[in-house]
Amino acid sequence: DNSSRFGKFIKLHFTNDGELTHASIEHYLLEKSRVTSQEQGEQGYHAFYYLLAAAAARSGGATLAPLWDKLQLGPATEFKALQKSDIRPTEFVAGFDEAQVAMTTLLGGDDTSRRDGFWLSTGGLLHFGRISFKQQSVDDEAAEIDSQSNSSLMHAAQLWGVS
Repeated sequence: DNSSRFGKFIKLHFTNDGELTHASIEHYLLEKSRVTSQEQGEQGYHAFYYLLAAAAARSGGATLAPLWDKLQLGPATEFKALQKSDIRPTEFVAGFDEAQVAMTTLLGGDDTSRRDGFWLSTGGLLHFGRISFKQQSVDDEAAEIDSQSNSSLMHAAQLWGVS
């Protein structure tokens, strides 16, 4: 049920006399670090696997071909965020299809731009996670992007619409 990955913040509201008037609950993600790395054998977010599986299978035929062309995704082993997992994304094609149906329903039907925007953002996270840094000098704490990571940086920026 993954409940350990989420937290709840309960805010209690009182009158000036100290009477409880109402409460509100905020849900938040505890494991934000799982976007970039996991322990050996742990899996990342299902959306990463859904996307890679569907891209590898070219799911959606001609309708989604432009999305796959923009994403330029390879196998899971190319992405640092997924390298420690024992899961193979090919098991997740059905999950992608189910997520597509759910997003189409929730986002209001025929407008695919928001749904595709979600997948482009997710693909950007995968590409961004491939970026490596190198220390500028032995005595300096500053780091710079390794020149071998420039294509990953540029591709993530492109997917996010950042120039």
